[in-house]
Amino acid sequence: MTSQVSRRRFLTSLAAAGLTPTLMARCAAASEPPRTARVIVIGAGIAGLAAAATLERAGVSVRVLEARGRLGGRVWTSRALGGIPLDLGASWIHGDRGPAGAGSPIYEMAKANGIDTTPFDYEDLALYGAAQRLYSDAEASAYGAAMEDVAERLEAMVEARQEAGEPDIPLSQAIRAVLDELAPTAATERELLNAVNQTIEHEFANTTTKLSLYHFDAADAPEGVDRLFPGGYGQIIDVIARDVPDVRLNTPVTRVSVDAAGATVR
Repeated sequence: MTSQVSRRRFLTSLAAAGLTPTLMARCAAASEPPRTARVIVIGAGIAGLAAAATLERAGVSVRVLEARGRLGGRVWTSRALGGIPLDLGASWIHGDRGPAGAGSPIYEMAKANGIDTTPFDYEDLALYGAAQRLYSDAEASAYGAAMEDVAERLEAMVEARQEAGEPDIPLSQAIRAVLDELAPTAATERELLNAVNQTIEHEFANTTTKLSLYHFDAADAPEGVDRLFPGGYGQIIDVIARDVPDVRLNTPVTRVSVDAAGATVR
């Protein structure tokens, strides 16, 4: 399928919507009213759908092209397990309050649309080790203490290196140095590296070989309580998608070419 739009009309209507032309095909003749503008949004993830919904509310005609056979991108609530909602992608509201106490946008959307959320209790955890063995309370406490020791040693390493004017290094190199210093048993080292994977690599979406020792945790923490969706994060996608009438699934974009007449999306 080929859709063609012209650049100037797109820019005119996009300015009215308060957006910038990122990952969208451009549109139209300036002499025509903005409502006749045609915009193509590539990707029906949460960002693409939100951009398309904003443009639609501003009176712009939008078509969303999505390569997958579903909406949501990294937000993916599967019901393949007996209809039970299981989030295979995004699953958290990290902090239900925004800056200066303002409401978190996702949490406010959930409340406004009657979507149930539940606070996550970090004190009520079941910790499992190898062979799916449940840790005793004493073992879980020792495990937590070991992780805290590693974290404190990493912080001390950062302070010492920065005071000495030494350059940044990959986080993996620093963790290796800490483990060499602690000399844990092979089993304990496996547990600690597993914890690093779950608490750092999952959180920051990259391996420790590509994360900075100095800056891997530099992001500001959101305010408020972390929340989960018992019915799945996909409910948020459903709400946003209600304002996007033209979404073409199973439609991968292979090329975007731009010329004086506008842009062609194939």
